[in-house]
Amino acid sequence: FETEYQSPEKSESPTDEPVADTPTLELTINNFNDFQQSVTNELKELRTALSALDEKTSMPEVVSGILSYIDKPEDRETFSKKAEEVVARGMTYAQADAFFKKSLAPKVYKSLASHPRLTKDFIRSIKKKFS
Repeated sequence: FETEYQSPEKSESPTDEPVADTPTLELTINNFNDFQQSVTNELKELRTALSALDEKTSMPEVVSGILSYIDKPEDRETFSKKAEEVVARGMTYAQADAFFKKSLAPKVYKSLASHPRLTKDFIRSIKKKFS
């Protein structure tokens, strides 16, 4: 049996096209990796710039109705959750008032008690969301 030996530089691919030599392939891969890293870095910079721009141009949260009488955002959130619970339980306004008195901070409850109409309006708005 006589086999013909071909050196790697002259070997051919299954499609009969010459195979790229290793140094050229490594250079191409390195160039691609550099390009990929460059694009990744630029995307990070763009995200940072967009985030900063968003902070500068975003509108402040507008708090209206009964929530405007509650100073702390966490108290507004707590009241909103309790109001949703009132609606889910199907409480009357009198029951809701007693529930709020038991479950909210005294300062928050005082704000609600001072503005019963706004409190009822808020509860109605939640009922509409659930309908």
